[in-house]
Amino acid sequence: MRNSEVTTHKFTAILSKKVDPGKIMNALAHMSLGLVAANLDKIPEMNFGDYIDKDGGIHPSLSNNSYVILRADNSNQIRGVRNMAIEKRHSFC
Repeated sequence: MRNSEVTTHKFTAILSKKVDPGKIMNALAHMSLGLVAANLDKIPEMNFGDYIDKDGGIHPSLSNNSYVILRADNSNQIRGVRNMAIEKRHSFC
């Protein structure tokens, strides 16, 4: 994908600052895999493709969509953002 192309979808994860980095990365990996598994019908929208680096190395099945990783101070912040996302999703349905 070229920089001039616009993506229509984004992935976002909000992780707690209080959780050990190893545990939080494990949770993020499982959450990401679950997201894909639960949305197999939306694979084309997730826009996966092979990325070729400057050395010619191929990195298969990377999404061209943004994946924003944020950190939260506590579970109340995460819960608040989650509730806002749910409300926004329902307004689009």
